Amino acid sequence: MAIYTGILLLSFVAKIWGLNILFDGGTIIGFDDGTQSLNVFRHTSLLVEGDTISAIFPSGIDYTLPQEIEIVPCTGKILSPGFIDTHRHLWQTAYRTIASNITLASYEATLSPFVSHIVDRFSADDIYYGQMFGIRESLNAGVTTIVDHAHATFTPETAASSLQASIDTGARTYWCFQVHTPLNNFTLDSQGDNIRTLGASIDWRSTPVELGVSFDEFSTVTKQVIDTVRRNMLDLNISLLSTHYLGGHWRALNSPTLLHNFGLLNHTFPVIFAHGTFITPDDYELLREYNHYVAIAAESEMHFGHDYPYAHKIMDRAALAVHAHFTFSADIVTQARIWLQSVRRLLFSKAVTDWKIPRNNAMSVNQAFLLATRNGAQALHRSDIGVLKVGAKADIVVFDGNAINLIGWRDPVAAIVLHSNPGNVEHVLVDGQFRKRDFTLVAPPEVSRNLDDATERFLNSADRLQSQFVADGEAHLEGEYRKAVNYVTLEQVDVLGGDANGY
Repeated sequence: MAIYTGILLLSFVAKIWGLNILFDGGTIIGFDDGTQSLNVFRHTSLLVEGDTISAIFPSGIDYTLPQEIEIVPCTGKILSPGFIDTHRHLWQTAYRTIASNITLASYEATLSPFVSHIVDRFSADDIYYGQMFGIRESLNAGVTTIVDHAHATFTPETAASSLQASIDTGARTYWCFQVHTPLNNFTLDSQGDNIRTLGASIDWRSTPVELGVSFDEFSTVTKQVIDTVRRNMLDLNISLLSTHYLGGHWRALNSPTLLHNFGLLNHTFPVIFAHGTFITPDDYELLREYNHYVAIAAESEMHFGHDYPYAHKIMDRAALAVHAHFTFSADIVTQARIWLQSVRRLLFSKAVTDWKIPRNNAMSVNQAFLLATRNGAQALHRSDIGVLKVGAKADIVVFDGNAINLIGWRDPVAAIVLHSNPGNVEHVLVDGQFRKRDFTLVAPPEVSRNLDDATERFLNSADRLQSQFVADGEAHLEGEYRKAVNYVTLEQVDVLGGDANGY
């Protein structure tokens, strides 16, 4: 009971616009700061006042509640922190299903924002509706925080529509304007002016959206360009810097070591390195020294072919990401499950190939859950999200524990990580506001009023864009990927015998 005593003494005043909500009698996956571990509370209630968790206490005790309060019965339900996706490209929703067999090299040649015809094909409306439906998919799966590496910043108009969709849709989004060097007539100076204009035009206190910057050309531009990008970031007081880092024989060479050489690791804003495919021990040491993180996107890294040979060695400096939701789902729990089993398989395999029999499992479901929640918050330098505790933001996911695929659970963490799916997500709150309720998405009023029209507009946009890309045909990759790095044709597996081809 000692842990509850401290909790009951704490109370936070609700924001005027907020709701008072009591989630009554559920199983809560909390976090103990003292032991730095998950702490499960059964038959427990959680009180939300405004945008904040104000109390967690045993169900049924005499506790003074606010006068105006809504009570949500939670017997048999599991309360989880909102899941955190630390790297995504939200605007690309319109690509869905047209790249089911794509590789990273093919993507770079056909669908990347650095391909000239991409800029010509996407209007500001295309970007807005792709962004909106990408976020709605995330909220449906209980993903309450998304780091959007927003590289659809082709023009001031597409940049503004991408940001506006993020604000309108209601997720906690770190919207990171991609600085291009340069893009058509959108010069580096013009982009800096555009970021400042956008930053000054938004009342950031009224939205859970945060302003960040993404940049992927640290290894290819001059120090003068990098100084200009750094100056813009400091002037704007950004919340995050996002960059792609693969290394090795891949092109994305934006490593912690390189950014450290430019003096970019010792600022107050966090840096997230997407993928970290060929991360080195020196890179890892810098991540720990300066408190920065890698975004592991396991399913994407398998799908696109760039692999993750060292990521299992740096998990105290890692969180999880979806990256490319147009090729698979935006469900972070799925990414946690895939990564968990990938690490298990890798370390089991090392033992078995050495004719040894493992006596233990190398990674637990608790670790996978923490990667999907608290580690994501740590990557953002946030102690108030990714956990359910008094004083944390009310980013909450409620799972229906009586669903046919969950019923009979004992361990709520294992139930979520190994057995759940987005259809089990009954309620989702972001900043104390329902974004999914009774298994149905709840849009903010400005979106809800026009949702039917938005759906039609997105479908028309996706149909037009997909038809154009399908008409382009597949990329023909010949010669070298880069100097001294050749393409190779893989042996294709076939589920059909004889002359048939099941590919």
